Amino acid sequence: MVRALNPHVADALGEWGTKHGYTAGMKIYEYLNLIAEKANAGTPVSATEFKSLFESYSWYPKNWYKTFYEVFKKYDTYAITGRFSVVPGGARAVYDAKTEMWELGGIYFSRYLGLDADGFYNPNPLLYPDFIAARDGLAVSSLVGGQRELFIRWGNGADKTGILSVTDENGTEVVRRSLDSENDYTLVENLVPGTAYHVALLKSDDAVLWKDDVKTKSVTGKFPLLKYQQVDEYMLVQLLNLPADVSSYKVKLDGQEINIVNKNLNGQILTAEVTYKDGSVEILSTTIRK
Repeated sequence: MVRALNPHVADALGEWGTKHGYTAGMKIYEYLNLIAEKANAGTPVSATEFKSLFESYSWYPKNWYKTFYEVFKKYDTYAITGRFSVVPGGARAVYDAKTEMWELGGIYFSRYLGLDADGFYNPNPLLYPDFIAARDGLAVSSLVGGQRELFIRWGNGADKTGILSVTDENGTEVVRRSLDSENDYTLVENLVPGTAYHVALLKSDDAVLWKDDVKTKSVTGKFPLLKYQQVDEYMLVQLLNLPADVSSYKVKLDGQEINIVNKNLNGQILTAEVTYKDGSVEILSTTIRK
């Protein structure tokens, strides 16, 4: 992350600066010096302001802490080093255009955002929510978008009394359902290929417990394709590029009909029987690789 941030330390605040009471020409390092002074004086800027600055830049990777955590988990890496807190003073008491951006990776942020009412370090809004999610168990273990479906594998941190909400790019809520307390996943079907969706887990009063954005895969050809992939401990079967005149389909493993979500695929031949509106049937098949 330091390598990703370093080239931008002297970027201008631009339009964001003028909207928030600064100059458009002020540099990031100058802004950090200024808010450090404010925090030291007991008048820190808000976490909302600080977060909105970095999220206004297209180069800033949102939720990077979560991304790192998920990759570490994937490769069984549990011992890592990181900056836990950033306090006033220290070797980098004043930033300049060549300062390396180590401090922006701190989980707690009293140097820039001061102390809370109880005298504790205020957290870094850029990554603290993901840190807490990793600590307590992520609400979502995996989120996989197909062309017409969305597979969500719920993590230990998910509130199973919550409500799943899926909203399309026009702001229309296309799915709203309670979670199935008996299953640790949800399969959303009948979505539109190549469409962006906002997915959220809500409380009964619509307070957001978790949210993410995902885009379904676009249609890439004229002929149907059958594929499968492993998602955590599940196997997900997908049919891609289905034309508009398909009326239904069945997925079978060695001749026995199965769901598109399975704990495993203990068989040899995976097939899909695709029935068209004119009554014709097309058979797709693939061999399960062990």
